[in-house]
Amino acid sequence: MFNLILSILFVQNSHAQTTLEGHKGRINFVAFAPNGTILASGSRDGTVVLWDMATRTNIATFEDNIYGVEAIAFSHNGTTLATASLYSIKLWDMATRTNIATLEGKYFESVAFSSDGKTLASASWDGIKLWDVATRTSTAILEETPYGGVESVAFSRDGTLATTASEFFDDTIKLWDVATGNAITLKGHTGNVTSVVFSRDGTLLASGSNDKTVKLWDVVTRTNTVTFEGHKDNVTSVGFSPDAATIVSGSEDGKVKLWDVATGTNIATLEGHTEEVLSVAFSSDGTTVASGAEDETIKLWDVAEAVQPQPAGLAIISGNDQQGTPGAALPNPLIVEVQDQYGNPLPGAQVTFTVTAGEGKLSGQFTVEKATTDANGRAQRTLTLSPGPGTYTLIRVSAGSELVIFTAGTPDVPRSRDGDYWTWHLPDGVTARLGKGWILDIAYSDDGTRLAVGSGIGVWVYNALTGAEIDFLTEHTSAVRSVAFNPDGSTLAGGGWDGTIHLWDATTGQHLNTLTGHRSAVRSVAFSQNGNTLASGSQGGTIHLWDATTGQHLRVLTALDVFGNAEIVNSIAFSPDGNTLASAGKSFLSGIIHLWDATTGQHRKKIEPVGPSAGGIWSVAFSPDGSTLAGASQTLPGMRQGDLYLWDATTGTEQRLEKSDFPPVPTYYYSIAFSPDGNTLISGGGKFFGGGNIDLWDADTGQHKQRLTGHVWPVRKVAFSQDGRFASGGGEELILWGATGRPLNTITGHKWLGRSVAFSQDGTLVSGNWAGSIDLWDADTAQHEKRLPGHASAVRSVAFSRDGRTLASVAGKTIHLWDGGTGQYKMSLPDRSYGGSGSGIGIGIGGIGFGDTSGGLTGIRIGGITIGFGLGGGSDPYKYDPFIFSVAFSRDGSMLAAGKGGDHVRGSIDFRDATTGKLLKRITGLEADVWSVAFSPDGTLASGSTDGIIRLWDATSEQPLNAFEGHTSAVWSVAFSSDGKTLASGDADGIIRLWNVTTGQLKQTLQGHTDDVRSIAFSPDDSILASGSLDRTIRLWDAITGRPEQTLEGHLSEVWSVAFSRDGSLLASGSLDGTVLLWDMSPYITIQSQTPSPDFDGDGIVGISDLLLFVDYFGLTQGDAGYDARYDLDGDGSIGMSDFLIFANAFGKEG
Repeated sequence: MFNLILSILFVQNSHAQTTLEGHKGRINFVAFAPNGTILASGSRDGTVVLWDMATRTNIATFEDNIYGVEAIAFSHNGTTLATASLYSIKLWDMATRTNIATLEGKYFESVAFSSDGKTLASASWDGIKLWDVATRTSTAILEETPYGGVESVAFSRDGTLATTASEFFDDTIKLWDVATGNAITLKGHTGNVTSVVFSRDGTLLASGSNDKTVKLWDVVTRTNTVTFEGHKDNVTSVGFSPDAATIVSGSEDGKVKLWDVATGTNIATLEGHTEEVLSVAFSSDGTTVASGAEDETIKLWDVAEAVQPQPAGLAIISGNDQQGTPGAALPNPLIVEVQDQYGNPLPGAQVTFTVTAGEGKLSGQFTVEKATTDANGRAQRTLTLSPGPGTYTLIRVSAGSELVIFTAGTPDVPRSRDGDYWTWHLPDGVTARLGKGWILDIAYSDDGTRLAVGSGIGVWVYNALTGAEIDFLTEHTSAVRSVAFNPDGSTLAGGGWDGTIHLWDATTGQHLNTLTGHRSAVRSVAFSQNGNTLASGSQGGTIHLWDATTGQHLRVLTALDVFGNAEIVNSIAFSPDGNTLASAGKSFLSGIIHLWDATTGQHRKKIEPVGPSAGGIWSVAFSPDGSTLAGASQTLPGMRQGDLYLWDATTGTEQRLEKSDFPPVPTYYYSIAFSPDGNTLISGGGKFFGGGNIDLWDADTGQHKQRLTGHVWPVRKVAFSQDGRFASGGGEELILWGATGRPLNTITGHKWLGRSVAFSQDGTLVSGNWAGSIDLWDADTAQHEKRLPGHASAVRSVAFSRDGRTLASVAGKTIHLWDGGTGQYKMSLPDRSYGGSGSGIGIGIGGIGFGDTSGGLTGIRIGGITIGFGLGGGSDPYKYDPFIFSVAFSRDGSMLAAGKGGDHVRGSIDFRDATTGKLLKRITGLEADVWSVAFSPDGTLASGSTDGIIRLWDATSEQPLNAFEGHTSAVWSVAFSSDGKTLASGDADGIIRLWNVTTGQLKQTLQGHTDDVRSIAFSPDDSILASGSLDRTIRLWDAITGRPEQTLEGHLSEVWSVAFSRDGSLLASGSLDGTVLLWDMSPYITIQSQTPSPDFDGDGIVGISDLLLFVDYFGLTQGDAGYDARYDLDGDGSIGMSDFLIFANAFGKEG
C-alpha cells in the first residue's frame, strides 16, 4: 500500500515584510494615516499603538480603555484619530499625541470620519449617531439600535452617504442619505454583515459577511455586481485599494485575500497569521496591506509581490489510478501541472513528490523527490510499486498548503454490501434512511485500509483511503459508543449503550458473537496486543475481560473511586506487552486512572491527576514502548479548562502538557493517542461554546507542536493508522489526515438530524436538527439538497407555509424565516419585549452583548462570538425572554403563531405577520409553557401546554373559545384533522386523546406507548393518525375508531417528530439517533394521484392572489430556471394556455 502526495514548495508568508509585535491582546483594528507614514492599531489590551512605516517601530502608545479598543479611524487630513471602546469614543490630536475629547455612550462598535472631518459617525447600542467634531455633540441619530447589531459604519468620499452593516438581526446593509436620514436597504448576504467600506470615488461598496463571502455593490444602482468566494470562515474585514482595482479581505480562517475587482478573481492569498484575522487595510499608496489578528500580531504585506504569478493550483495531468505489477515500475509517469492564481501554467515552480505510506519508491529508490516545472508548468516522476500488493488511495487536487494524491496498486478494498449506502439494513417498511447517525468513536484496522465508526445507529466501515462506505453493521439496539479492531484486523468489536458487545468478521461483515454481562452502557472496548483478550468498560464501573476467540467470560474488575463507589469507566487500554490494563474514568468531581494486571485482574495502582479533571478522564493511551501513559480530562461548566497528562507508566509520576500559549477558553478533552513511532501525541477536544480542537504534541517534552483546524464540532476521538495517517471525528464530522497534518479527505453523511420534521407541498422534506442546523431533502430520491445554518441550539419546530414559499424554524428564543424554495435566509424574529432589569451576561455574534453593570465588565471572544459578563452582580438582560417551543402557519399563510414559555416567564402565544414578522398580538398570562400550536382550516388555533390543558383560540380576537381537560400530564403535541373536526393531543404519559372540536367532547383515548408522545400527525385523508414517542416507536392508529393499526420500529433512540407527505405516501420520523426515516404508507393509506390545485396561495379559494402568482410562471417549461410544477396544472411540462383554461374554470371556487 502507498500514498503518493505532491505539494508545491511555496510559502505565501514570504509576502509579509514585517511582523509588528507588542500588543498584549488581539488586534481589533488597523488603519493607515492618510499620508501613509503612520499605521495605528487598536487592541483588546486597551491600547492604541502608532507605528512608523519607515522604521517599522512603535513611536507612540495611547492608553485608551481597559475594556479594549474596538475600532479606530483617522480624519481625512490626518490631524485627528478617533478610537472607539466599550463606553466611549476618544479623539486624539496627532500632532501633540494627546486626548482632546471623550464622547460618552454604550458599547461602541465602529467609527468613521466624513471627508471634511467635521462629522463623526458611530455605531453603538445608543444607535447610529452623527457627531459634530468641533462641538463634541451628537447632531443626529440615523437609527435606534438598542441591542447593538451594527458592526461597521463608513462614509462616502463626498460625505453625502453613510453605510452601516447590520450583523445581529437581518444580515443587511443600509445606505443612508446623511442630509435626510433616509435609508435604502441592500440585501444579498446570508450571514451577519461584519464590514463595509466605500471605494475612494464613492461609486463602489464592498461588504464582508459571516456567510464567508465578500460582495461588491454598485452604489448608484444599489445592486450586487460581484460575489467573491474563497474564504473558509467568516469574513471579518474588507478594504479597497486607492484605485479601487483591488479588494482586501480578512477572515477567521486566518488568511488575507486580495481580489481583482474587474475579473472577480482571487489574485493572492496571504498566509502567516496563526489565528483569526480581524482587520485589514490598504496603505494610501496601495503598496502595502496591513492585517491585525487574534494572534496579537500585525503583519505588513507587499502587494506588488503578492500579485506576481505564484503557485495557486496543482492538477493531475496523467498517471493517476494505475494498476501495475508488484515490484515493477508503473507503465506511465505521474504528471502534474502547477497553475498560478490567474489560472495559467507556471514554469519554474518546485514540486515535491512524497510517498507517505507503503513501500513504493520514486525513480526506483526514493521516498521523497523534488522536481521543477518545465515551460508548460509540468513536472513528472516514475513510481515503482512495492513487492507486496498495494491498495488504492485518495485523489485530491490542491495548491499551496493543499495536496494532490495519486492512487495506484491492486484493486480497491471490497465492499461487503451492494447498492446505495442509505438503503443498507433498512427497517421493515422504510424506503430510505437520511443521515448516518452522529459519530461517537473511530478506529483503524491494523493495515490502515479500513476505518470503523461507532455511530448513533450502528457501526459504519469505510475505506480509510477513499472514504467510500464498505459496510454497515446493525446488531446493536442503541448507539455504539466504542469500536476496536483486533491486532491482525480480522475482527471488529463494538460496545453499545445497550450494554452488549458484538463481534464481526471485519472483511465480510458476518456477525460472529454477542457478549452479554454488562448491566449498563459499554463505553470502551480494547483488544490485547496478542488479540487473545477483549476488555470492555461500562457506565456502571465494571470492566469485563473476555476470550476474544470463543467469547467466554473470564473475569470482572470493578473500578472504585476514593469513597469506594463504582465509577464510570470512559476508556480502557492494554499496554504493548499485554501485561497491564489501564482504565480511565470519573468519580465524584475527579478523574482516576487504574492500572490492573491484565492476566490476574489484580489492582496495581491508582493514579489521580493533580490538575482539573472534575469532568473525568475521558481517554487513556499507552506509548508504543509502554513506558508512558497519556490521559485527557474534562472539566465542568464554569470551572477551569480540561487538561492533558503524561505519566510514567511504572511510577505514576505526572508531567503536564504545556498549554501556556493557549487562550483561556474552557475546553473539553475527549481523546488522546500516540503516533506509531511514539514521537507525537495527538489530542482531540472542543470548547464549551462550540468548535473542535486537534493538537499535536512532542511526546518526549510535552511541548505543543501544531494545532489543526477544520472541525466545527468538538472532536470526540482521534486515532492513528500504522503508517502515521490519522483520523478525527465527532458529532457530524469525520476528517482523514496525512502524517504531516494535512487533510486528505472528509467523510460526509453523519448528521444529527431529526429534532423536528415537515414536508412542503412540493415534497421537499425539512429536518430541524439537534445542533441548530436545518437540512432540506428531496424525499422521492433521498438526496440532500441544502443545509441552512443559523440556529445555535436544537431546532424544536419547523413548518412550511401552505404554498411552500416560506419556511419557519424555531430554536432557543428565536424564529428564523427562510425562502421555502431557495433556502435563502429572510429574517430573524428574536423577542426583546420581555426585558428584565439589571445587568450581566450578554452574547453578541461578532460583537459584544453586555448589559449595564455596577461592578465592571470583562469578556471573551470565541470565534465570532463575544461573551461578556459582569464582575459585580447583575443578571442576564435576556433572562426574561421566553423560549419558543412550536410554530405554525395559518392555512392562508398570512399569520404565524408561536407557543412560548420558560423558567422566568409564563406561557404565551404570539401571532405575527408571516411576511413582515411584525407582532400582531400576544396572548399572555398562561400558567404553563405552550409546547405545541396548530391552526385549524377555519383559522382557529389550538395550543397544548405543560398543565395538561388544550385551549382553542380565536386568532383574530385573541379570545379563548374552549378548553379541553382530561390529560394528567404535559401535552407535548396537538394536531387538527384536515377537515378541522377532530383534534388529537399527545402527552407525557404516552396517551393520545381525540377530541370533537365542535362540542369539546373526548372521542377516543389511545393507549399503547410506554413513554412520552412527542409528536402526532394526521394523514392527508384523515384515515390514519401517526404518533412518535420517546419509547423509540411510531404507532399508526385508525383515526376514526382509534384502533391500533401498526407499530413501526427502526429508530435506536427516542422519536421526537413525525410528518406525512402531501399525498400521504410517506411518513417521516425524526429521532435522537440522528436520522430521519421515510416509511412507506401505501399498506395503510389509499394513495390518490394528486393534480396541482389552482389554489396556489392555500387560502381556500381560487382568486385574484392566485392569478397574480400564476402570471409569474406563465410561459415557463420544465427545465427553465424558476419552473414550478404546481403551476403546470395539466402536467404536460409547460405552463401555458391549457393550464390557464383549467385555472379559469376553477376561478371563484373553493380550492
